[in-house]
Formats: sequence, structure tokens, C-alpha cells
Amino acid sequence: MFKFRLQTVLNIREIELEAAERAYLLAKSKREDAEQDLQGVNLMLTDTKRRSRESFQERLDAQAYSDRLEDEARAIASTIGVLQDEETVAMNMWVEARKEVKTLEKLREKAVEEFNLELNRKEQADLDEWATLRRTA
Repeated sequence: MFKFRLQTVLNIREIELEAAERAYLLAKSKREDAEQDLQGVNLMLTDTKRRSRESFQERLDAQAYSDRLEDEARAIASTIGVLQDEETVAMNMWVEARKEVKTLEKLREKAVEEFNLELNRKEQADLDEWATLRRTA
């Protein structure tokens, strides 16, 4: 019966791979949400600037609102930069974890092939011995 001596390590690496993938997908989702928020703020800003104001007070209020929206857009753009960095780090960790798992899987496949080859050799030796003993009898 074949038993891979690094199976525990492989299992741990697979768990780490799943965690790294979840972390990457979460970081990507956060960045995409922030980009959608930025688009929404930009749409609101465009809509606010496009409307005509009749009184001086309405113009002042609209300008103050536009200023707040622009501040919000800058804050979101800054957040997107941070989120992109986090996403890049998470993606690199995921890629590295995937490489480690693939390496261990290749080692396992090679060990299985060697085990099967040794098993076949032993079976052939047993058959040869049986055939030799049968002829002499």
C-alpha cells in the first residue's frame, strides 16, 4: 500500500492555498467595490455640476456639496490605491502557495510512479522465482 511521506505537508499546503485564494478574492472584491463607489460619487458630482441653480444660496449649497463629493472621490481614490497594493500582495501569496502545492503534487506523482515500478519489479521477481521452482519440480 502506497503512503506518501509528505502527505501531511501537502494537506497543510492545500489548506494554505485555499486561504490564500480566499484572501485574494476578498481583496479583489474590496477593490472592485471601492471602484464602484468612486464611479457613483463621480456620477453624483457630474449630476450636481450639470444642474442649473437659480438663487445665490442654491449655488453656494451646490458648490459646498460638490466640494464634499470631490473630497470623497479623492479619499476613495486613495483607498483604491491601498486596496490595489493589498490585492497585489494577496495575489502573489496565492501564486506562491499554488506553486508549493503543485511542487508537492509532482513529488507525490513521482513517488507513486516509483512505488508502482518497484511493485512491478517485485511481482516480476516473484513470478520468475515461481516459474523457476515449477520447472525444477
